[in-house]
This record gives sequence, C-alpha cells and structure tokens, in this order.
Amino acid sequence: MPLKSFAIETGHSGDKRVTGLTLSRGRGIRVTAECVLPAQVLRDELKVEPAALDKYFRLLSSSEAAAGSVGCCINIANSIAGVFIATGQDIACVHESSVGIFHLELQADSSIYASITLPCLVVGTVGGGTGVPQQNECLQMFGCAGAGKVMRFAECIAAYCMGLELSTMSALASDQFAQAHERMGRNRPQ
Repeated sequence: MPLKSFAIETGHSGDKRVTGLTLSRGRGIRVTAECVLPAQVLRDELKVEPAALDKYFRLLSSSEAAAGSVGCCINIANSIAGVFIATGQDIACVHESSVGIFHLELQADSSIYASITLPCLVVGTVGGGTGVPQQNECLQMFGCAGAGKVMRFAECIAAYCMGLELSTMSALASDQFAQAHERMGRNRPQ
C-alpha cells in the first residue's frame, strides 16, 4: 500500500514547551557557564556571605526538587526573554529555553564555584527576526551576527543567566531582595 501521509515532527519534539525529555535530550544548543567567585568579591560586590549563599542554594534546590520542578534556577526566564526580544529570537521558545540547572558549591577557602547549564537553548544568528535592523544591531553588539556565531551567542546568554542567578540569589540570601521591595514601596497597595 502506498504511503498516504506522514508527520515529520509531532508533539514529542517538545517544541515551545517543557517536556520530560527537555532536560535529558534537549533541543537547540546545550551550553554551560562556570565561574569561581572569591569570598571578598561576594562580600564587596554582591553583599552576601559565602555561607549564606550556600545555605540559600541548598534550600532552593531541595524545595525545587520537592515541587517537581524541571531544572533548578530562580529567574533565567527573565534573562532569556530579554535577550530573545532584543536579538530577534522566537519569543515562543522562551519557555523551553528557560529550563536550566544552576549549581553552587562552597569551597574550602570560602570562594563559591557556580555553574549553569541550559540544555535546550533554541537560538539562531541568521534568518527570521535576526534580520530586523534593531535586532541585528544587538546581535552585532554581542559579536554574534551571522553564520557560525550561534555557539558564541549561546555562551553569552549562559553568562548573562549566570550573572542574574548569582545576583538574585545573593539578594535573597542576604535579605536585600525583600528590603529593596519594602523600601521602594512595592509591597504597599495604592
């Protein structure tokens, strides 16, 4: 009997949504960023004690596991959404691209080792919205416009996500987050 119809891609692909396979199989690019932050940098720049940051990370990761979260992170979706809009990416892919695994370890010298893995970063540097003049200009500022630049672009996004995760987690661990919202009146109804 001759073939009458077929589907190349179905709901099993995970396109534009998080599935059970997103973390293990991924789509697009898998990228990891790592850094080591000396204790003095944590204290001076992020205003957090290394032990407090470590404690908060352990609380975050255990509560994420208890909630059944796919991945472990605070707000990489904010970073990814901003970069996607600015660089002409498919905004509908923010959801699946925002699956991430943030990891933090307190070292013997009180420095912090941190890493973030984005297993499903769906990005491009040619075609689609990347050709819109303003979005292409942003890609050029990253040094990522054109063919052969997608891995560099993914690395830039991972580094940006790492920075926001560390900043937000430090603010939460040192109580700066709640204090800032209280001081700026965001908790007071008008």
